[in-house]
Formats: sequence, structure tokens, C-alpha cells
Amino acid sequence: MQYAEQNEFALTVGILVLVITLVIYWVAIYPYNFLSKYGIPHPDYHYFIGNLYDLYGNGALLRLQTACIKKYGKVFGFYMGRRAVIVVADASMLEKLLVKDFSNFHNRYGFVGMPKKPMEMCLLMADYPDWKRIRTTVSPTFSLSKIKQTVPLVVQSVNTLVDIFEKSASKETVEVFGLYGRLTMEVILSVAFGLQTNFQVEGDETITKEAMKFFTARRSRMIIELLPLPKYVKDRLKWFANSDPAFFLRILKPAVEERRRNPKTKQDFLQLVLSENKVDGKQKLSDDDIYANSITFLLAGYETTSNALAYTTYLLALHPDIQQRLYEELKANIPDSEDENFYEAVYKLDYLDAVLNESLRMYPPAWQTGRMSEEQVKLGNYTIPAKTSIQIPIYSIHHCEDYWPDHLKFDPERFSPENRSKIHPYHFMPFGHGPRNCIGMRFALTEAKITLAKVLLKFRFEKTVETEEHPLELRFGITISPKNGVNVKIVKRDE
Repeated sequence: MQYAEQNEFALTVGILVLVITLVIYWVAIYPYNFLSKYGIPHPDYHYFIGNLYDLYGNGALLRLQTACIKKYGKVFGFYMGRRAVIVVADASMLEKLLVKDFSNFHNRYGFVGMPKKPMEMCLLMADYPDWKRIRTTVSPTFSLSKIKQTVPLVVQSVNTLVDIFEKSASKETVEVFGLYGRLTMEVILSVAFGLQTNFQVEGDETITKEAMKFFTARRSRMIIELLPLPKYVKDRLKWFANSDPAFFLRILKPAVEERRRNPKTKQDFLQLVLSENKVDGKQKLSDDDIYANSITFLLAGYETTSNALAYTTYLLALHPDIQQRLYEELKANIPDSEDENFYEAVYKLDYLDAVLNESLRMYPPAWQTGRMSEEQVKLGNYTIPAKTSIQIPIYSIHHCEDYWPDHLKFDPERFSPENRSKIHPYHFMPFGHGPRNCIGMRFALTEAKITLAKVLLKFRFEKTVETEEHPLELRFGITISPKNGVNVKIVKRDE
């Protein structure tokens, strides 16, 4: 009897040891065979955590991408915890991934810890086919004719910014990133939702602070990647989210409800979406769809354009010769009126376009994006298995010496009419590429060009002792923003 009990105990211990060994193998060893199995070069990793040690800290992912591109080339991988991520910076592979084989890469690989309901239905995060349904419904609101209708509202807000700059011209240094943020928040509230707020002068800073939270990376999110949990469980850990959608819903829900009761004759984003939403009496978008995308347009319209304006201002302050050439183009071509002729004149300016594009190359606000493979596919010389995370390192591509010689030099001539045609479309992707590119691209460029045109005709920007040396120190999140703001001197031009 005692012998049988000993055997039973030994068997139990043996099974327990085997189970523990298998669990350890599944958690700590098995996931890290993936990249080698498919011939993807990768840096050394640590069991249990992968390359998370190399990813911890502001800008760490960019440093890893830069080092790996130099060492391994345009395709490599790393382990974000237990998840393998393949990074693709090769132009021909990106064309297939983003356009030609879009049906296999139509979903993004997800944002761990991002706020969920209703945000899973925003264009940034929605999966196919929800994404296609939403994009098809919303796209008409961003047509060129609709954007032209917003010009008077944009100009009105920019005129307020000009007044603010006039009052700031006596100061030795002005932090312009914050001022541009207030401008773009006022514009998006006005153009998208018909809310006349005078935000630049009287706006509540709580809104911009909450908006900035959305784009800021939280290091604690990496902890989630260490946990051997299914993706759907990780996605529901909302306490890792940066920003609470409820804050913005308190602003936007009343606007939506009021608009339904009293439709406006003026066609802003909200009215256009509500109008496009009805087909044969049926709604294509649910209320959650409308709220999620309203929040997204509010946040993206605020953040990315303010970043682009701040970076362009910074670069112009460091390069007075380029700033002077741009001013001369503006002075020679911009009419005094602020009607449609003003818009048309601004959009035809080659050097303004070149300056803004070069700024977007050097400091792309959306510095990376990603996709998820649906089925196994051949991409270049590599086999990409189903359900694999693909990362597209836009900032690294924009600073790749093979694509952009002397990449740290601010040189708008790269985008002159005679040179623009020589640029490979997948070497310059500030708004992404393909069907999932930025839906608000034309509006963002319109707002940025109008702002730069009106501001530079009145003022010039100069470097001061508080202006950072190039390149700027950046804060990395969903977007990149100037960590310490942008400090320049604003000088009023002689009329």
C-alpha cells in the first residue's frame, strides 16, 4: 500500500513538473522561435520579455528601428513581449502591403490599452468590414468641394492667431506649439462641429490636455505585452488607456443630439455625416460609430496639424534664407481678399508646398503605422504567416540615407516641381498610403497652408537662445510632438 502511495505521489509530482515545464516553454521559449523560423533577421532578445528592455523609454522604438535598419536592412523583426513584430521599410514590399495586396492587410495590428467603447469603431482602429462601411460613409465629407467651404472658418481662426502673434511680437521668446494647438482645436471645433468657441482666447486648457493624453505613450502598456493572455483580454484592460472617451462624449453628444433636432443649413462635418448616414430611411452608422469618429476627427485635427505647423515654424526660424524666399513667393502671389481666390492662390504655391512637405518629411506627426496579415502571403523574399503584426516605420523611412541623402538637412528643393516626380511614393508617407491613408489629409494641408501664408506675410520667425538646436528633442506616442515645445522670436514685418 505504501509503495502504491509513493508511486502515486511520484506520478503526481512528475505530471506537475511536466505541466510547469510546458507552461514555461509556452510562455518563455516557444514564441521566440517565430522570427528565426521564417528567416526574419532580428536583434538578440530575452526570454519572457523579448525586446521590451530595448523598447523602454522615450524614443526607444525609433532607436531600435534605426539600429536594425543599419544592421539588417529594410526588413527585420523584434519581439514586443511574446508578440513577434515584422518591420518593413522596403518600398516595393510596402506597395504590395499597402495597396496591391490590401485585401490581406486591411486591418491594423491593434493598440494595446487604448480606450475601447466606442473607440473601437473609429477609422483609426476599426477592423474590416466595419472600417470599409464607415470610411465609405464618411469619405464624401472630405471632398475638395466640401473643404473649400471651410476656408472662411479657417481664415477667421487664423486671423485670431495673427492678433495673438501681434501681441507676442514684443517678447524675446514665444512658445508657438501651444498657440498652434489652440488654433487647431478652435478650427476643428468650428469646422467639424459648428461650435463657435473663441477657443484661442477663452478656451479651457482641460480639452487640449486631455487630447494630448490620447497621443502620449504610457510605459505601463508594455506590462500587458508580458502577460500570456489572449489579445481580446489584453484589449479590454482599459485601465491602461491614456484618455477617457467619456470626457469628449460630454462635449460631442449634446452637439449631435441638438443637430438632429435642428439640422443646420451650414454643412460642417457633423451635418454632412448625419446627412450621408441615411439611405432609404436606414442608418449606415450607429451612434457609437458617429461618436467614435467625431472624437477621432477632433483629436487628429487638433494634434497632427499643430505639430506640423510647429515643426515648420521651427525649421524656418533656423533657416532665414528659406523663410525669406517663401515670404517673397507669398507676397508676390497672395491676394488681399480672403475669398475662394485666396484659397486657390495658396494651393498653387510651389515653394510653400515644398517647404511644408520637407517639414513633414523631417518630422512626420504620424511617425509609424501598422498592419495585420489575414492569410499567409509572400512578401518580397519572405513568407509572412497569417495574423502577423507588421510595423511600417515612417520616420525611419523619411530619414533613411539610402532614400534621402543628407537626411538631417532641411532642403525644400527635394520637393520642387522638377524633383518631386523623382521621389518614390513609398519613401514619403506623412499621411500613410493606400485605402487606409489619412482621410483628413487634404483638410490638414489646407489648414496648414492657409495658416503659414497669413502668418508669414505679417511676421518672421527668428532663432533665440531658447530655441533648441536641430534636431528637436521629441516626445514619442501615437504621434511625435516637440518635447519642450518650440521657442522662437516673432518679429512683425514692416508693412
